[in-house]
Amino acid sequence: MSSDIKEINKSIILSVLFVVLFILAMVGLTYAFFSIVINGNETASSMTINAIDLGTVTFTDGDVINASSIYPMLPEERISKTFTIESDDNDIDVDYTIYLTVSQNTFVQQYSNEFTYTLNGSSNSGGVVTTGISAEVPASRAAPYQIGTGTLKSGGDIHTYIFTIGLNEMNEDQSSNQGKTFKGKLSVETKKYTNNGSEWSE
Repeated sequence: MSSDIKEINKSIILSVLFVVLFILAMVGLTYAFFSIVINGNETASSMTINAIDLGTVTFTDGDVINASSIYPMLPEERISKTFTIESDDNDIDVDYTIYLTVSQNTFVQQYSNEFTYTLNGSSNSGGVVTTGISAEVPASRAAPYQIGTGTLKSGGDIHTYIFTIGLNEMNEDQSSNQGKTFKGKLSVETKKYTNNGSEWSE
């Protein structure tokens, strides 16, 4: 009996030792893993970190839109704004977003698509542009409305946009919009990118 007890005790001791060694091994591996991560972060400060932002946005006709007492008009009579977007960095593609901030809009959409804007873009290097947009002018609010997106291709891509806004001729009584006012502003923002010396990321 005593030999059986000794064997059981030996098995228990070996099991406990195995569990303790396993726990110590896991703690050691975990410490090593976090040590690697910490070391990586410590050496990251010595890497070359560059930031890229949108290069140049030029509003040929200005970015502010003021329209008052406008009348039903033909497409060529609409208020028009031309602007270009160009990246100063040619190493990577750059994504951007076009916004319309509406600070005042007293026009009444009595008919569908009565007061609308259009946005048409073009690229000189095959970049992605927003084009063919025609929509009702949104209501005034503090936050800007997203009206378009695009991607400037690396290598000197330039995007040219024409934004128009106007009251369309509906062949109906549109006297309810006499004396109305619209005030807004166009803006362009881009995603931020960083370069650790080997690759770009958002």
